[in-house]
Parts: sequence; structure tokens; C-alpha cells
Amino acid sequence: MKKYLFILLAVMGLAVRIYFLTRPGFFPDMESWRKWAVSISESGLFWAYTGNSGINYPPVYLGILWGMHALGRIFGISFGTLDGWSGVLFKLPPLIFDIGVVFVLAIIVWKLTKNFDQAALAGLIYWMNPAVVFIGTAWGQVDSVPTFFLLLALYTLLTGKLSRMGFWLGFALATKVQTVVVWPVFFMLLFRRSVPETIKSLGVLVGTLIVIHAPFIIAGQGSRLMDVYFGSVGFVTSLSHNAWNLWWPIERITHLPDTGAFFIHPWMTLSYRQVGFGLLGVSIAALCLRVKTRWVPREAVALLSGALLSFFILPTQIHERYAFPAVVFLGLYAVLEKRWILFISASLLLLANLVYVFPLHAVIGRGVSWSTILYKEEFGFYAAFVFVFIFVEFFREIILRRKSY
Repeated sequence: MKKYLFILLAVMGLAVRIYFLTRPGFFPDMESWRKWAVSISESGLFWAYTGNSGINYPPVYLGILWGMHALGRIFGISFGTLDGWSGVLFKLPPLIFDIGVVFVLAIIVWKLTKNFDQAALAGLIYWMNPAVVFIGTAWGQVDSVPTFFLLLALYTLLTGKLSRMGFWLGFALATKVQTVVVWPVFFMLLFRRSVPETIKSLGVLVGTLIVIHAPFIIAGQGSRLMDVYFGSVGFVTSLSHNAWNLWWPIERITHLPDTGAFFIHPWMTLSYRQVGFGLLGVSIAALCLRVKTRWVPREAVALLSGALLSFFILPTQIHERYAFPAVVFLGLYAVLEKRWILFISASLLLLANLVYVFPLHAVIGRGVSWSTILYKEEFGFYAAFVFVFIFVEFFREIILRRKSY
């Protein structure tokens, strides 16, 4: 890849992000960041949960919000509203971690291939991905933060720094609870490589979580932390919380909660929620069973991509944004295995799903007539079918080993 082309695309990606930094983000989320940051500043970081009963994120992102608020106060920024610099400030973490993800992706590919063009491509397809730009600096969400930690965990696994994997998985969990879904695959891959290193990594993971959470527990926040981690299941009861996945068509047709009965028998009744999590469990178990002793890096990327995609497609209560980590790992897989159709399709579907929830005209400030088709539920039915089809085909490819690694 020509250096000038790389620099041009990098500058274009940054310019688009800077533009979106100044535009309104998704108000419910951005207003939550503002209120949380203010209350954390008033009550103190370690007393954040009792200072604001609406906070439902683990500690790491609360620390980031505390830091953004402290930075804003240094420069005299008012946090009474999201107008002006306060809104920009809360969009800075996604931008910073986007840059971090670019570097980690490039380093992973460089370590595996020693090919500068492939490494640069891995970073650029993330940096220039419209779905990535939209979810971060346009929307204001922070999915790049736990994804960054997951990629660092992958890097340590692939480069032989095995015991450090637990450190980054601990940070990922303490940022977003959903990242726990990849733990079984990560540790099965590590277990196949080295049992002693697996024990070390588990110890590092436990130690990391203790260090992160101990100040909050000492401050009397233990019960609220339990609510954050274990109350996320059931926090909403929709079959699909705007995600174009397996449950979207059923939710739109039936309008049932996921606690509704999916299967009724005199001996047993299964709810939609139980079926969804059961399917996820079967999927993760199948991926773990496919880990062989002599696995190679590309196989590890495929298995982790499958786990992340399973989490978006199979359970109930899923938000549209939860496809983000899967798309990032699919991009890495595409660079290594030249499987571009899966990655491009998933990226476009994620972007469309995001725009369905947060319309383009709400960001840009004017009507975008061509995108109105995305706001129709009929489009969501077709998109959900395609997303499920992508998952099934990719899963078959992994389980049946149609690729020779």
C-alpha cells in the first residue's frame, strides 16, 4: 500500500470523526454520560453507584467518565447541558479507543504475517468502516473500549504472553459485562496450549478483578456491583432490543416479552429467554469443542468471531450495538483469510441497524431522504434474515472446518 494513500485515508477518517464530534450524539446515552459524570464527581468515584441509582455500567467506564469530567473542569467546561464542549468531551473516549483498536489490529496482523500492507489494511478497514465511525463519534457509544481490551487479550494469546490474557479479559469485563461470553473460547484456546499458563491466567484474571473492584466494595458498593453484573440479564424483557437478529421478526409480530412461554409441556415450560440463552450455550460449547491442540492463530480468530456473532444473533434482549465486536473480529479474520463478503455484509447490516435506531438526519441535522427505507420495519425483517444467514454460514464454516488453517 502506498504510504501517501495510507496517510490520506487516515486523515479522512480523522476528519470525519472530528466532524461528528461536534454533532449531537444519541441523546439518551449522551445524557446518561453527562448525569453519571456529574454525580460521580459529586459523590466520588468509589461511591458512584449509591450517588446515582441509574448507573448500570461496571467500574472501568465510570473511571473514564470521572476523568473526562475532571479534564473538563480544568478547562472550565460546564456540564449543565450537552451543548458545546461537554458533548465533545464525552465523545473523546470512543475516538481515543478507536485509535487504540487500529494500532492493536495492525500489530496483530504484523506479528502474524510480517506484511506491512496487510497490517495497514487491518487498521484501515476498521478506521474507515462507516459503522465504526457512526457508533463511536456520531452516536457516542463506547463499544470500542471493551473491544480494545479483547483485542489485547487476543494479542497476548497469539504472541505467547499467555498469563497476561487474564489481565485484559478482566478489564474487558469491568467495562462491559457482555464480554464474558468469549471467556470459554479464550480459556479453551489457552488450555490447549498450556495448562500451567491457564492456571496463571485465571489467577491474573481474578487478581485484576479484585484490584478493580476492591475500592468500590470497601466503600460499601458491593450490593450495587452485584446488581450491575447480575442484573443485566432481565434489565429489559424484549425479545430483541432493536437488534436485527433471530428474535427480531418474532418480537415484531408477537410483541411478547422474552419471559413469555416459547414451549409449554405438562412437565416443563420454556421461556423465550431460556431458549435464547440455551442456544447461545450450545453455540459456545460447540466452538470450544472445535479447539484442537495444535490450533493456529487464524483458527483462534475464527472461533472468537463465531462466539461474538453468536452473542448477537441467539439470545434475547440484545441491543443493535452488540454486533460491533463481532464485526471487528470478522474484519481481522477477513484480512487473514480473505473472507471479505462476511465482513462487508456484517458491517453494512450493523450500520443500517444503527441508523434504524439513530437516524442520519438526527446526526447531520437535515433530511436524508434516501435512508428512509432503513426506518421501516419491513427492511428489518429482510436484514434480520440476512444477518442470521451470515451467522449460520460462518458457523458451519468453523464447525465443519471448511477452511484449512
